Amino acid sequence: MTVAYLVSAADFCCIGLSRECPREKYGTENLVEFKKAYGESIRAVGRCLDKFCPEMNKRDKEEFLYVYFPFMYGIYPYAVVTEKQRKAMEDAGVGFVYHSVYELSYNCLKKLLVKGESQ
Repeated sequence: MTVAYLVSAADFCCIGLSRECPREKYGTENLVEFKKAYGESIRAVGRCLDKFCPEMNKRDKEEFLYVYFPFMYGIYPYAVVTEKQRKAMEDAGVGFVYHSVYELSYNCLKKLLVKGESQ
């Protein structure tokens, strides 16, 4: 249940951020607003870790955040593939398998949160 809850919280915080990132299109004001939202999403997931993973020390939580957030930031192209991209991958012989943001996030979180246990 902890993994599913964290996935839901992290998805809610992050998925919109990965869609809005073409930094070149935004002025400084919008970038500041984006960074505020990004910072709050990190703090929100940190609060989830505090509540649901009390066995994690400060360093473990920091490592988790700095593995998971770069993962989430880059997940959008793997979860949302246009028809043109799908066709290009097919033509290039790339074996792409569609996974939702939830599926990709859930698998990542399982790997990050379950240390030394079989999945």
